[in-house]
Parts: sequence; structure tokens; C-alpha cells
Amino acid sequence: MQRTFTRAELYELVWSRPRTLLAKEFGISDVAIRKHCLQADIPVPSVGFWAKLNAGGKAVREPLPLRLPGRRDTIAFGEDRDHWPKSTNLPEKPSFVEDLEAQVTVASKRIGRIRAARDLTNPDPSLSYVLRSEEKRRVKFAVDQWSWYKPRFDAPVIQRQLRIFNSLAKALNPLYGAQSVREKEEWVQGQGTLHHLVLYLDFGGCRMSLRFYEPGEVHKNRGSRKITRTTLRVEDSRPEARVLEWTDEEGKKIEGQLSDILSALMRHAEQSLREHAEWVYEESLKRYHQELAAMERQKEQAERERLAAIEVSKAKFRDAVVAIAQSKRTAEDIRATVAALRAHPEMATGDSKTAFEDWANKALAVADSLDPMSWPLSSIVSKP
Repeated sequence: MQRTFTRAELYELVWSRPRTLLAKEFGISDVAIRKHCLQADIPVPSVGFWAKLNAGGKAVREPLPLRLPGRRDTIAFGEDRDHWPKSTNLPEKPSFVEDLEAQVTVASKRIGRIRAARDLTNPDPSLSYVLRSEEKRRVKFAVDQWSWYKPRFDAPVIQRQLRIFNSLAKALNPLYGAQSVREKEEWVQGQGTLHHLVLYLDFGGCRMSLRFYEPGEVHKNRGSRKITRTTLRVEDSRPEARVLEWTDEEGKKIEGQLSDILSALMRHAEQSLREHAEWVYEESLKRYHQELAAMERQKEQAERERLAAIEVSKAKFRDAVVAIAQSKRTAEDIRATVAALRAHPEMATGDSKTAFEDWANKALAVADSLDPMSWPLSSIVSKP
């Protein structure tokens, strides 16, 4: 079962009692609690904090920092098996008390000035996958000069992309954790399979990707505007999404814009997070009304079925009463018929009278079996 807390709620909990006690309450390890706190940028008591407090010493509580741009305000423990659970509770409209610009300013100050990497001698872990793949191809290509093994990203322009990605990822790592640079393939008719690099960014509540577009580069989408200068662009498939990109400007390359780029990315992440929260609220509200309408339809259907069952029961009872009355009348008619036949002219002869009496006794037995007056009363009232 999933339990959800806001950052403020979890912050109060981890500073109210040791994590070992919280772990028993939540059914997870204290290590997992600490991991959740670190991911949500929630400070936790240091080693020896509780011992010092219990010994009468003064222990200072670290303040809860402002939520990072793009980071969710909620932390969930446990598995959420249903992304859209059925609920008759009116969803709560999202509210963001933090000032967006203040969030970006505080986060930017924590990151500090970003210096562009001059080389890849100390690469960020985000580049490890691409660099390992390149090295494997380089080793194979040294042995077998087959084009498939040729390194794909040795060109100076691509090495520059890697250095810029490395600088951005390394700056984000302390606050948001490791990012990821991956190779993406794109098949273009007449050109074959092209390879380019993408930096996938994870802000904790918003994900986005960055890609370079170089002058003269062939793209799958030939309808896109012509690229005349190196451009770093946020990839977003939504048609209504804001275009966010940076280019080499006169006297100011992309390397000199990294701090501004990172601030814009964090702002974009927070805006996307808020927009997504609004979308989730609208969808939840829609599902809430749909669920209420479905429940109302179920109630109406149940009521119709209840009334129909009552009518069926009434019809069965009516048919049973009519059948009893018909049995009574039939029994009386049989007896009346037997009595009338006793006056039949042929009753004067002995042979006819003997045969008739035998028949009459059988007919009267049938009348007795049909007559409700000969039935147990319980069998009559138990009929539908």
C-alpha cells in the first residue's frame, strides 16, 4: 500500500524521532527513508544527533530548503498499483506556494557559477555509457578497419557537445542526482542511419532532453527551419510546448551561457511540473465526475431491477392465487357435474348405476385433490 507525504510532513517526521522507529511504522528500511529524503532535498539528522539530544545536549535542526524547481512536493512510500484509482473524493486543486523565480534564484545560487569543461579527463557519470561505447568501437576499429566499428563522436564538433553536456550534468548532479547522455539513432532516407547525442535531464518531477543542431546537419524533419548556427534545443513533442533553445551568439558562445541555460532549464522544469499538475487535476476531476455518474447509473439500474423484481414477484403471487381459485372452481364444477349426473335417466338400471358410481368416486377423488380446502394451509401461503 502506498503512503504519500509532502516534503514538509516528511521533514517533520524525520526530525521528530529516529529513522529506525519510522522504518517500523512505514514497513521499509531506515536506509530507504534516508534515500527518499535525499532525493527530495530534505535534510536528515546527522549520526549522533539523537544520542546527543538524549544526553541533554543541544542539537540544531537544519531548516527545510526551498523546493527545487521541477521537484515534486510529494514523496510516496510503497507501490502505486493504479495510476488513476477510482475515488469518490473530490480531487484537490494543486497549489504552489513557492515563488517560481525565487526557486530558480535559490537553486542557481546553490549550484554556483558553471564553468565549461575544457576536456573530458574527468567526465561526469552521465557520459560513462557513451564514452564506454566509443572506447569499445575504437579498440575494435584499431583491429578491424570496418566502418561499423569506427568511433562516431570523435569529430571536434561532437566533442564540444560532449563537453557542454558534461558541464551541465555535473552542475545538476549535486542537487538532482545523476543525469544521462545517450546515443540516438535516426534513419534519414538517402542518408542512412545517423547518430546524435541527447542529454536526458531528470529534475525529479519533470524530465526533458537536450539536443544539438549543427549547421549543415541533415535532419529527419526536412520541414524544420534551416540551422545556420550551432543550436542547443530542448526537445518537446507537445505542439503547444514553448520553444527553448540557445545558439552561438556573436562574442558569446554557448559555453558562456551555461549558467543562464541551467536557470532557464530549471524554470522550464518547474513550469512543466505545474502545468502537468493542473492537467492531472483536470483529468482527476473529469474521472471524479465520471465515477459519480457511473455510480448514479448503477443506483438507477439497481432501482429499476428492484422494481422489476417486485413486479415479477407480484405477478407470480397473482398467478398462484388465480391458480388456487381456478382449482377451487374446477373442484366445485366436478362435484356439481357428478351430482347432476346422478339424475341421468340411465341411473335407473343396475348395471349403469354400478359403473357410474365407480366413475363418480374417481371423479370426486380428483375434485378433492384439486380443492384447496383439502390442502395444508402452509402449502397455500407458501406459494409465490
